[in-house]
Amino acid sequence: SFPKRFEYSSLESFAFYLRTMAAPYPLCLERTLPSGPWWAAWLGVFAAAVWFLRRSKEGLFALAWIVVSLLPVLHLIPFSNVSPVAARYLYLPAAGLSLLLAHLLGRVPRGEYALAGLVAIWAGVSGARNLTYRSTRSLFEQTASCAPQNARAHFLHGMICFQEKDYAASRAAYERVLALTDSPGARAALADIEREEKALRLSPP
Repeated sequence: SFPKRFEYSSLESFAFYLRTMAAPYPLCLERTLPSGPWWAAWLGVFAAAVWFLRRSKEGLFALAWIVVSLLPVLHLIPFSNVSPVAARYLYLPAAGLSLLLAHLLGRVPRGEYALAGLVAIWAGVSGARNLTYRSTRSLFEQTASCAPQNARAHFLHGMICFQEKDYAASRAAYERVLALTDSPGARAALADIEREEKALRLSPP
């Protein structure tokens, strides 16, 4: 139902993951890359980190870990996937960030307190995110709100609304999918909605 290839720039994707690791909020099941030259600033931050840590084997190792573990999802080879960028691709790169923070904060007085505070903040963000999973519908509604330009987000929202027989909300979601991309799946889903609504109109009270 979705394009077979995504022509995402590898540098833009890399910058997206740097920004997401630095500020993991809001967390979202699906994402789209924002428009504009925002990515150049994050590449500059990474280049500055390499320069600052050029004499530190530990620091350079942590940065290299981030780069190497991101290589499979940086679109160096365009791949077929309905989620070309996603926060869940950061499981391995996040280890490099953790190593880097431990290395940097371990060199400053009372750095362990700063690290503990950061862990507490991350735990709070993670806990708040987990509350979204209490309901499939709330998860997909948040996904569509978080990534309004992502067709898959609206498709998932439409799917759960259809399952809950909220046909008006389901139709609106699938129409949003079609506004973003040519989706035979969304057109078939709209036909299913028409059949269900017709059956309801014809059923005896």
